[in-house]
Amino acid sequence: ESLNQCGGSIVSDRLILTAAHCVVKDIAVTDSSGQTTDETFFPSAITVTAGEGDQTTDESSEQTKTAVGIIVHEDYDGTTVANDIALIILDTALTLDSNVAEI
Repeated sequence: ESLNQCGGSIVSDRLILTAAHCVVKDIAVTDSSGQTTDETFFPSAITVTAGEGDQTTDESSEQTKTAVGIIVHEDYDGTTVANDIALIILDTALTLDSNVAEI
């Protein structure tokens, strides 16, 4: 079972727009130059379910994909939550239909 649930919007069959705080860990890390930076979850730890109307039942319209990439806004600030936006790149394309559509 998932520890975190966030919403997202389908930009294309392999791109999901979501909030950066959904894909960034709560603890910042310090890089080799002494700068702190936000650390994202490993993409493979993120799954996206599209076409789900009721979370309590499995529906034939549901499609679940795994992330292969995450792009966080370069000016995202986890403290102020400014620029709280990210893209999730899916491993395979969603099948777009009447239940799963681009925004």
